[in-house]
Amino acid sequence: MNNENQMILDNYPPQDKGMYQVLGWMPKSEFAALLQSIQQQQQVQVPIIQDCDGNILDGHHRQLAHSILKIKEPLKVQTVGQMTENEKRRFVLSVNLVRRQISRQERRRIIGNELRSDPEMSNTQLAEICGTTKKTVRSVRDELVAKGEIPRMERTRRRNGGTYPLPHILTQNKRTTGRAQEAMKQLGDDVPRKSMTVRDAEGLVRRKQREQRINSSVPNQCLKGVKLFHSDFRDLNMTDQSVRLVITDPPYAKSALPLWEDLGKFAARILAPGGVLVSYSGISHLPQIMSALAKHLEYVWTISLLIDTGKTYIRHIGGRGGWRPIVVFAKEAYQGRQGFTDIRWAHKKEKDFHDWQQPLDVSRDLVEIFTDPGEMVCDPFSGSFTNGIAAYELGRRFIGCDIEEQNVRIGQHRLAEVIKDAKEGKAIAGEIKPAASQDIKTA
Repeated sequence: MNNENQMILDNYPPQDKGMYQVLGWMPKSEFAALLQSIQQQQQVQVPIIQDCDGNILDGHHRQLAHSILKIKEPLKVQTVGQMTENEKRRFVLSVNLVRRQISRQERRRIIGNELRSDPEMSNTQLAEICGTTKKTVRSVRDELVAKGEIPRMERTRRRNGGTYPLPHILTQNKRTTGRAQEAMKQLGDDVPRKSMTVRDAEGLVRRKQREQRINSSVPNQCLKGVKLFHSDFRDLNMTDQSVRLVITDPPYAKSALPLWEDLGKFAARILAPGGVLVSYSGISHLPQIMSALAKHLEYVWTISLLIDTGKTYIRHIGGRGGWRPIVVFAKEAYQGRQGFTDIRWAHKKEKDFHDWQQPLDVSRDLVEIFTDPGEMVCDPFSGSFTNGIAAYELGRRFIGCDIEEQNVRIGQHRLAEVIKDAKEGKAIAGEIKPAASQDIKTA
């Protein structure tokens, strides 16, 4: 060990200890070995574990060594979900008592403290937490009962059905660690007990907020000229040749490819001659998608939606994608329209109502280009009903459906918000219902 490290050890341990440093600082000899190991590797391999307020639960020594040695590689941090104070303390005990060299007397002292704190805890559970046997816990319990320090329990609280993985998010810099902490706070008791990325957790937060917003105020109303249905699009008995524009965003997965041929068949039936299908598409299966639609419609063009909000890593090509195709097909001869340019920009993410939500301004552009006021627009995969909002705002009629009832509730909610200050006041009565058994007159 060099002289600099020896000087550091002369001032070890620090005077203060962390809020959840239940066992205190490890002996100087053990910390010296840890310091030497980290110095040789020039990294801290085991993540620091902290709660969603940024308090360290496990890793005080690793953080101290990282700071002392001025390691360039950032610390890895696992942010765990919300826990009670007792749960935090017991978690700290469970991870430290297994690896720390604790004397028999010290271990019994710790067991005693836990029993004083919670005498109803079963011997089995406490033995697992403290890395010892039920016999040892029972012995300590009997001593405390004999001294009158805890009551004799007729029943103890059992473990709740076994052990579960601790919910956590692994991060490697301060910015993402802060995002992880905020996401865990927002999720509260709803955090799933598994490892997640920051993006996963933030997606769950958006979903929770979305459900709270919709459930707090779900209007039983719809807009004049706009109909929403909880239905599979293949069950919509719409009038033939009654629609000017089908604008939609089906699933992109390989398993969803059969839907695209059904979509082409559906659009060919309901579109008026010269009517247009405009659809967002994934890239991985674009040839199959184009082939499926071309069985029923005429290919017109592909619009490039350039993504200005960060590029998505695509594992199977080892690169990042920054655009999304919007394919354009027509029924019979396409009638060109002024203002049709084949590049659009997505300048911000809009995922407040659906994980696959597309930008409203792009929907407005497409609806305005391919329809005139009063014409009918249909979205058979409505999702958050962004296309319905665009159609209504531009004075078009709209029919949309989705197989998820929650999405239809979202559509009702969003449309009701649009008309809060509208001149017509309250919305015209609408409905959510399966549409398979009736015709929808759209002419």
